[in-house]
Amino acid sequence: MKLKANRLNKRAEFGVMVAGEEVNPNTGETIEVFQASFSRYAGRYSRTVSQQAELAGTVLADTSVIVIRHTDQVNDQMRVKFAGDLYNIVSISSDDSTAVSYDLITVRKYVVNHG
Repeated sequence: MKLKANRLNKRAEFGVMVAGEEVNPNTGETIEVFQASFSRYAGRYSRTVSQQAELAGTVLADTSVIVIRHTDQVNDQMRVKFAGDLYNIVSISSDDSTAVSYDLITVRKYVVNHG
């Protein structure tokens, strides 16, 4: 995939959810908070109109795609904080074929379960 490096103009933080110090007064459970492990420069990857039409009505309809330089550190159990929002990783399309390659990370907004 060819991509201009200047499109990677935002920081994406990758990490996990950990037990925080606050406790939910209704359930007594600790409230999880995001803990970043590392960050990468990232950008939004725009889908074409035909790609959006293909995804309509599927489980991927409410997802978006973030692109980063290739790294083996990212896995689908992590969360991503990007442009002020927290996301779950749905899938990773990884490319390590060249010295300058990119990973497409399909994400869905993280929803807090107030159980």
